[in-house]
Amino acid sequence: MKPNNLRARNAIVFLICYLCMDMVNSSIEAYMLSINELEIDYYNKILQYSIYISYLSIALLIATSIHVILWFRRAYFNLHEIGVGGLRYSEGWAAGAWFVPIMNLHVPYKIMNDIWIETQRAIFRNDDYIPNQKISIWWTCWIIQGMMGRILYSMLNNAKTIQDFNNANTLSIISNLLDMLAGLMLILIIKELSIYENDLYQSRTNTEESILFDLIPEENTNEELTENAKDEELNEHP
Repeated sequence: MKPNNLRARNAIVFLICYLCMDMVNSSIEAYMLSINELEIDYYNKILQYSIYISYLSIALLIATSIHVILWFRRAYFNLHEIGVGGLRYSEGWAAGAWFVPIMNLHVPYKIMNDIWIETQRAIFRNDDYIPNQKISIWWTCWIIQGMMGRILYSMLNNAKTIQDFNNANTLSIISNLLDMLAGLMLILIIKELSIYENDLYQSRTNTEESILFDLIPEENTNEELTENAKDEELNEHP
């Protein structure tokens, strides 16, 4: 079993940065809605700034996704490593499922539930666990936001007037709000899971150490018994 604290912290830091970028984007788009249609040159200037920031958002989204998936895969790997039952997929799918069409609509959600439930069961060593509704909220917001993103992309490609861009901006603000809610839920999930993961890691590490500690005297005892038996045989048959 491998520690996952560092990956959890990195994922949270990048998620916070990405949420801040969402807020910046939403603020600019809301401001663009207030610009008069007669100020076309000024509007185009702000629109250009908005496009640049969107590029930064995409780059930050990629970096954030990488760190989240690294944490996600390690959490699932650890459960496989200690032989936990009830896992529905191999640990490789914790990374691969995000990139496979159709599977990426439901498999990461199922794996997150596996991680949440089976980590607790491994700690408590029974079938009890505390449910977490944040996982459903996170995934619902993520899926809806992804669908809205496809519509938004089409709207921006076909936009020609300020009104067209404003309609796209309105949808983008709603999409950003859902994205921020999904990101906030994911941060809370990672924080809560990190507590369970740390408890599980400590308990497994302590158990392994105690087992190793118990084995050493037993081996020494067996050697001593063997030596004593040889001495007795030599005494009986000089």
